[in-house]
Amino acid sequence: MYEYRHVILPKEIAKKVPKGRLLTENEWRHLGVQQSLGWVHFMIHEPGKKKISNRKKKTDLFYLEPHILIFRRSLKVSQQVQQQRAAAAQAQQQQYNVLHMK
Repeated sequence: MYEYRHVILPKEIAKKVPKGRLLTENEWRHLGVQQSLGWVHFMIHEPGKKKISNRKKKTDLFYLEPHILIFRRSLKVSQQVQQQRAAAAQAQQQQYNVLHMK
């Protein structure tokens, strides 16, 4: 089982995304995408036109979707990351207590 996440890139960054293939972790991090460990770019979502109709003005507007990167992460990895965060927070709290109990 997986959890999913999408990242919407600004136009200027979306222009730098290689076309027609998935990105490695190094590539999407180099673009400025910041996420915890375990996320994998697994699907390409191409921008497309969407139609918005305004019945009162009798006009149709079209806009382009921003480039969207779609990621997934195993729920097992997600649980491991949460456990690591909890352990790190507990260690920080213990260190704070030692320093401030003098």
